[in-house]
Parts: sequence; C-alpha cells; structure tokens
Amino acid sequence: MTHSKYFFGLLVIFSVIFWVLPYRLRIWFLVLASSAYLMSIDPISTIAAGTWGLAVYILSRWTARSASIGPVAAVVLALLTFLAVFKYLPALALPVATSIGLSAAVIPLGISYYTFKLVHYAIESSRRNLPPHGLGDFLAYLWLFPTFSAGPIERMDHFLENREVRWTTSMITEGLTRIIYGLIKRFVLVELVLAPLMATHPTIRHLVVGLQDASILDVWRYLIFSYLVAYLDFSAYTDIAIGCSRLFGFTIMENFRLPIASTNIAEFWRRWHMTLAGWCQQYVYMPIIGWTRNPYLAIYLTFITMGLWHAASLEWLAWALYHATGVVVYNQWARRHRGSRAQPSVWKRVFGTSLTFLFVSAGYAFTTAHGQATVFDSFRVLVAAIGVRPLL
Repeated sequence: MTHSKYFFGLLVIFSVIFWVLPYRLRIWFLVLASSAYLMSIDPISTIAAGTWGLAVYILSRWTARSASIGPVAAVVLALLTFLAVFKYLPALALPVATSIGLSAAVIPLGISYYTFKLVHYAIESSRRNLPPHGLGDFLAYLWLFPTFSAGPIERMDHFLENREVRWTTSMITEGLTRIIYGLIKRFVLVELVLAPLMATHPTIRHLVVGLQDASILDVWRYLIFSYLVAYLDFSAYTDIAIGCSRLFGFTIMENFRLPIASTNIAEFWRRWHMTLAGWCQQYVYMPIIGWTRNPYLAIYLTFITMGLWHAASLEWLAWALYHATGVVVYNQWARRHRGSRAQPSVWKRVFGTSLTFLFVSAGYAFTTAHGQATVFDSFRVLVAAIGVRPLL
C-alpha cells in the first residue's frame, strides 16, 4: 500500500497542495485527501474507522466531564469488542467456514492500529491529558494515510505537539531521506539479498517437511533470516510512514531503535515495535501491577495482549508465552546480579547481544508458522535448532 507508484504520485500532489493552502485549511485538506485515498483502497475499512472515530470523539467529550470510570470503560469495552468480532472471530470460525465451503472473512484494513489509537484517545481524554484540538486534528490523527495500515501506533498528544506550521527544506530532506532508507531496506536488502538466501526453505512448511534431513545450520539459517526479513520489512514500512508524514510537517513516533543490537531481551523490547510495547506497558502492564502487585502476571498478560494484537492463534499465543518467559528469566537473573556496578566488558556485551539475537530468532518458529503450520510444528523446529532430532 505504501510503496506503489500510485501512492507516491498522490503523496507528491498532496504534499504540494498541503503547503500551498492557507494554514487553517491544511488539516482539513489532509483529512479529505487521506480519507479519499483510503476509500480508494478499502472503503469499508475507511468508513468503519471513521464511524468509530466520530463516536469516540463525541463520547470522549462526555467522559471527560464524568467523575466515574464507567463511561470510558464502556467505550473501551465497545472498541475491544469491535476488534474481537472483526479480527478474531473470523479466524476462529475459519475451520468451520472452510469445511462448509465458505470463504474466509476479510479483516478490515488497519483495524488493530486504529482501534488501539482510539482506546488511547478515549482513556487520555477522560483523564484530560490531551492538548486542545478540534475535529480536524482528530480525524487527521486517525486517518493519516501513510500510517493507517502499518502504524506506528501514534499518541494523540505526541501527534499534536510535534508538527510544524511552516515549510522548511530540512523537513523535506528528512522526509525524503527516511523514505529512501525504507525503500532500500524493502527492495534491496529484503528482495535482492535475503529472499534468494531463503530460497531453500521459503516457508516453515517447507522446512517442516524436510526437517528430518535438515541440519542445525539449515534450521538456524531459516530462523535468523526470518527474523532479519521481519525486522527489515516492518522497519521499512515504518521508515516510509515516518518519512511521508514528515512531508506534511508531522514527526511521528519511532517504532524501532536498532533492536538487533540489544544486549538482553528486556532491552530488545525497549527497541522493538516501541509504540505497541509502550501502549501495552501503559494500558496493560501498569494497571495490572496496580491491581495485583504481581509483576509476573503483568508481564505474561502484557505479552499475551501483544500476541493477540497480531492474531488470534495458538502460534502467536505460544510466541507471547515464549517472550514473556524470556523477560521473566532475564529479570530474575538481573535482580540477582544488580549489586555489581562494574561496566560489562566488550566480550560480555557481544555475548549478550548474540544470545539475545538467537533467542529472538528462535521465536520466529512460532510467528512464521501462523497460517502455514501448527504449534506442534513450531516446537519441532525449536527442538531441531538445539540439535535434537525431532520425532515425526
């Protein structure tokens, strides 16, 4: 969606018109341009997002005046129910639909992203934490077309406080540079470099079929390349979204900060998909800590939320439990060794980075299995990665 000639042609036209218009008309032009582009891609998803957005915007004016948490809780529950019905129920019903000859339901475009943005907006509005803004600002935040389908999960306060009102050459240079970075990642590193290297096992199904004959190096090559492709692909779309938004004067939140350089799994989750991790920390982890005082429960439920945010499947649930266990084990180890004030040596940092890299790579046995293999197949791949020949 964000790397077609159609997209970039409209981007140039929209950005030129945006800056030519008087300031008071710009935000509404961006709203109309974004909605028109999204309508041309997926009208049903665009209308659904707009309908829910307007409802949340109107209801948030009411919840901000209420001293009770009941109204905002009802809004949040309605949003999460909407997400569950249109994203998760079709996935759960797919086996039944397939068995009786029905086609799978289509998940609305960008539903996970804009639902979490609306939940954030509803909660922060009720807390009166948002800067003053109008309907145009809100709809631009919701519909901004470079970020609609692939994030980041922008915060409303950050969106309002990090935009420029005057055109500058540096702003355009920064935007174009970021777009170029994203295109290089997507079309050079992923398509030209990594894709041919994965030709032996392009999917986990191919790997599982030949697992009895695959070497440990074959398994690790598949897992590591899967991680690198996912990172470069996802961060490429983020780069493009941030660069395109910069052309309209907006500085969108960063989503990645070189996660492959993380020295431990806790640091990795401060660098990877940072807007999703930050959302879950604020609206899942912190409330659970406040209610239960149990950090382990909070960690596991946070990662389960992140797993289900991606998809309602056993594979993503297993991925969530895998990463949550890694964070819990690391936190326990770090707590026992926190008395040491000495800076870790270069070799310790290299070891930590390598171990974290391999741990995250191994987790792609679960995520690449979604829709292609079973959780059992994922565990077979993990067992093969540590040198144990899996049973058929």
